[in-house]
Amino acid sequence: MDSWPVPDLALTGDGPRARSFLALGIGSLHGAFDHVRRLPYAGNSSRTDPGIVLSEGRGTCCTKHALLAELGSELGLPELALVQCMFRMDDRTVPGIGAVLERFDLDWIPESHDFLRWRGEAIDVSSIRLGSEYLEHVLEERVVAPSSIVHEKVADHRQYVDEWRRTSPDARGIDEATFWRAREACVVRLRELLGP
Repeated sequence: MDSWPVPDLALTGDGPRARSFLALGIGSLHGAFDHVRRLPYAGNSSRTDPGIVLSEGRGTCCTKHALLAELGSELGLPELALVQCMFRMDDRTVPGIGAVLERFDLDWIPESHDFLRWRGEAIDVSSIRLGSEYLEHVLEERVVAPSSIVHEKVADHRQYVDEWRRTSPDARGIDEATFWRAREACVVRLRELLGP
């Protein structure tokens, strides 16, 4: 069991997220955090229903953190915030990604990521294997609602990347299609690094 900064509240059957955890035999908030963190980092068949993390037994930073933010809301913890950020993804923040970036003549790319924040402290349950080094390289962040994170995340990421490609010398004139191929190659490598 990990130590989490949030209070270890007992789950009640008062909401759909709590009932889902209780059905799995998980009766506390810390137990829910531990369970979600242990699940493999992998995409879900639906990105709009965070509850799918439990039924499919896997999730991404988006779906895992949205699920726990909804659970926190059910438990009356408005201070448990879902945060969307852009961070500098390179070999320092995601060891093993540098070789992929080199194939596209890039040192780093802006990547979107989601995590939770409790009273100023970041909480990331994406994977047991993911460290928090990326937090030292956050380019921007904002609190978002779990219900809107998927749509906002995609749009915000595209907007940020477009601006970065136009204004950053680090983009090295990369065109849009090549950037997204590079990003997809990085995501594939990230899934390999964070795999089961």
